[in-house]
Amino acid sequence: MDYTDELDAVIHGLARQVHRQFRMVPFDDIFQHGRTWVLSHPQRVTDYLEDEDAKRGWRKLSTATTKAMQRMARSEKAFSSGYRPEDEAFYNAALVELVLPAVLNPELADAPPQGEQHEIRGAHDPAQSDPWPVHLADVGRALRLSELSVRQRGMLALRYGSHRPLAVVAAVYEVGIPEAEAELHDALRRIVARLGGERPAPCPRACEECRCS
Repeated sequence: MDYTDELDAVIHGLARQVHRQFRMVPFDDIFQHGRTWVLSHPQRVTDYLEDEDAKRGWRKLSTATTKAMQRMARSEKAFSSGYRPEDEAFYNAALVELVLPAVLNPELADAPPQGEQHEIRGAHDPAQSDPWPVHLADVGRALRLSELSVRQRGMLALRYGSHRPLAVVAAVYEVGIPEAEAELHDALRRIVARLGGERPAPCPRACEECRCS
């Protein structure tokens, strides 16, 4: 494997994205960890770069490198904040969908949706006795800061704030149901990304030399 300027530039760009999620971790630390991970996995990186589908190979390499940097950043954040990485709250689209109605309609903010308490609790720091207010604050802030179009925000308000069927959302915005569904899916994805993403999978190789695990 040859460590090229192109590869270094890709790692630099990926490190910038990770640093936006973990501002408390120095950018240089994240970037250097990405470099170290790549250099410590020469065969794996070579396999990616020699993929018969070049775009797919670069995409796999970017995903693997990003996850390695995120694991390191989460560990550093945990160490500096005095908690364990496994105690961090993670959000997926399903959990965001549970919380959004209360974010968009303050009348629903007093308590979690009936029958969903187990899901609300399952994703949060077990040290917290009542994670619902934290989820409201987290998702509310992510909704405000996410890069969403005016149409996406309107669709979210109709679908989750006013509980309108998907067909109604599509009709209001004069698009087909698949298009409306795709817009909402993209909006949820952006909110989840702003929240830090879903719980990362553990490194399958558990590499000691690059602190993946």
